[in-house]
Amino acid sequence: ARAGCPLPSALPRWVSDHYVGRWDGGTAVEPLLRNVSAATLRALSFGNEVNGRRGLEAQIDAATYAADLAALRELLRRLHPETTEWPPLVAPDGNYDGQWFGELLQRAPFVHALTLHMYAAPRSDERMPHRVFDPAWLS
Repeated sequence: ARAGCPLPSALPRWVSDHYVGRWDGGTAVEPLLRNVSAATLRALSFGNEVNGRRGLEAQIDAATYAADLAALRELLRRLHPETTEWPPLVAPDGNYDGQWFGELLQRAPFVHALTLHMYAAPRSDERMPHRVFDPAWLS
């Protein structure tokens, strides 16, 4: 579980205890020191399939996720105070939820790119390439 946050007594069976509470960046320090100092990062992605209510597993509200992104940004600044140019921060690599994404952008305007992790099947649908750019269809 995330540091300092006990699990609620009744979680749906699909919600893992790994996604409760605020992010603890302690395990990120060593890889960030190694990669940022070696200038190998082209971008930094925070999470995989992080979502609000539409998430399959990582159901994190936008306010908490935005605070976690800010904590990551601050951790980078503390680890490398001499650095002025950081790799772009991309997030959340999850399912589209217009309200959740809107709140995330309001609370974390410093995110460089929003990413989606979706499986837009079936391949036989010739309209699919156009649909994935339509927020109404994504919702």
